[in-house]
Amino acid sequence: MKNVVFFVHGIGRHGENWSTAPDGPVTALDEAMKRYSCFEGRPLSAFADIIEVRYDDLFDLVLAKWEELADSLGPVAGNIPWVAKVTSLLGDVGGNKNQFADFGGDVLLYRGFDLVARAVRLRVAAMISGEVFRRNMMAQEEGLSGTLPKVVIVAHSMGTAVVRDALWTIVSASFPEDKKTLRKRLPKEKGLVDLGMLSEAQAEKFAIMEATASSARSGPLPFFVDRLMLVANTIPLIACAPGDYLTAKFQNDFQCKSITNVKHELDPVCLVKSFEMPNHPDAAEIAIKHLHDRNIHGFAHYLGHPTVHANLFRAAIDEFKLKDLAESRKLAAQNEWNGIGGNLAELIDAKKTELLERLRALLGEGDLLRLAQTFKGLQRLKNGGVA
Repeated sequence: MKNVVFFVHGIGRHGENWSTAPDGPVTALDEAMKRYSCFEGRPLSAFADIIEVRYDDLFDLVLAKWEELADSLGPVAGNIPWVAKVTSLLGDVGGNKNQFADFGGDVLLYRGFDLVARAVRLRVAAMISGEVFRRNMMAQEEGLSGTLPKVVIVAHSMGTAVVRDALWTIVSASFPEDKKTLRKRLPKEKGLVDLGMLSEAQAEKFAIMEATASSARSGPLPFFVDRLMLVANTIPLIACAPGDYLTAKFQNDFQCKSITNVKHELDPVCLVKSFEMPNHPDAAEIAIKHLHDRNIHGFAHYLGHPTVHANLFRAAIDEFKLKDLAESRKLAAQNEWNGIGGNLAELIDAKKTELLERLRALLGEGDLLRLAQTFKGLQRLKNGGVA
């Protein structure tokens, strides 16, 4: 049975098969794999089962009925007028949902409205847990319970906060409460609680897990993740689950076996509020600085770096040995991965300087609203270019 790699997207709109799109994470990894002889020219799907996790359609459901639902979505108390901020951004983009997402609107919806956050983390928890429980039961049926597949989760940008919250929802067995709350407070909005994106097998296993959680409240559910990779981390500003999956211990052990945090020294999203590495026995941070695309924050841009994809390959693909890791380190030391290259290699020096200046102008610490403004600035830089 193959190991499984989940990909969790960040801001923006993502259709079916988003992970294998030209700018998707799987495409970037398939390209990177061509550099290593151990893969013999084969793609990621030949070595691991790929599961893409999508939740952005839930934001569209909310926006479609925004005027009707806004006040009933449970705006979080505090100094930020959440309803007014979302309404204002919708007006600024002329109701364009794609632009709303690209400009950080989904961040406001998730962090500012309790019921939206519950719906999103319920969806993500269902997709991840349903798939893992299905595989575990298959292994048991086949007499392979001692050799369960590895579970690797790679989350990007806003997805880092979403997956952190969803994993807490799973291990703390709080998803029945989320579903009950949504159905009670938004009885007509079944789409926000609908798990229809799950396969029949996934939905069945999630139902079993839900029943188990409802009947056994004495402790957390055993749900182990072999590696959680957090790319362009937004947890400090967006995560809102009541507990922290990254630092919690269960039954004298960590539910998450290893954590990798990946940041870029010029990606302003990572620096609005820095992520503090958790007190965990196997936690590591990767800091990179290459600039191969105007979309410096892009999922694919991060995963293209040898140090980043080698960390993922070591966790998910048994064929990637120490000699291949050594090769990745040689690649990472090359000038190509320590400055401007890739799609930007042919820019004249003046344009390279301009790009760097515009990126540095976006750097700065702040709050959630600063983060939303940072997403807007990056999107404008990506669309406008400097060439």
